[in-house]
Amino acid sequence: MPWAAGQQFALQIVLLREAQAATSRRKGIAVAAAVFGALHLPNPFLAPVTLVAALAWCWIYDRHPNLVPLALSHAVCTLAILWCFDPAFTGHLRVGRAYLQLD
Repeated sequence: MPWAAGQQFALQIVLLREAQAATSRRKGIAVAAAVFGALHLPNPFLAPVTLVAALAWCWIYDRHPNLVPLALSHAVCTLAILWCFDPAFTGHLRVGRAYLQLD
């Protein structure tokens, strides 16, 4: 849960606010989600999943600014992915250099 809360804080408080300040309310959601998804590269499973999830989370936060339910949903989604998919398919949920060094 702390990791999910930290990621949601970074997504909503940093990325979304800055993206909306630089563009518009609606475009900021897309920009923040795209950056969040890109931060999960080069994992071909995680990058698109987090892009779609971030679109939903930013849209929700834009209307109801509360990090707690978003962090809880992030944690639940992560647990569901861990339980439902083979780690080889998800790239062990690793990103960046850690993903590239998978054996």
